[in-house]
Amino acid sequence: MITAAEIVSSLRTLASPRDAEGQRRFGIAPRGELLGIRAPAMREIARAHRRNHALALELWATGVHEARIIAVLADDPKAVNWALRQIGKRNPRLRRAAIAEAKRIQKLDSPSARWIAADALRELRSAS
Repeated sequence: MITAAEIVSSLRTLASPRDAEGQRRFGIAPRGELLGIRAPAMREIARAHRRNHALALELWATGVHEARIIAVLADDPKAVNWALRQIGKRNPRLRRAAIAEAKRIQKLDSPSARWIAADALRELRSAS
């Protein structure tokens, strides 16, 4: 199992200061480090580590812009479903907020988003 540190290390070998400067000119100014790696390379790395929520959390914590993009691409979409359901169980106010957010997600133009929202709503509504 690869670690976030190993991925960030390999990202550093792909770093392009020239591309990073070009990204800054287009308004990409992350709080963390910007390596200047192009999207196709990041998508290829993410593809090898899909549906890995633990790795995505580690990558996000690095603060490296490209590692965070890979985290978003590699994360398990069911993590959103789980989060909505767990937050909604905490108290009535949070349940209402989770239901409202699930309804908003349900309107997105994405089959996986609609599935996530429908599944979360099914459990949130059954518990009320």
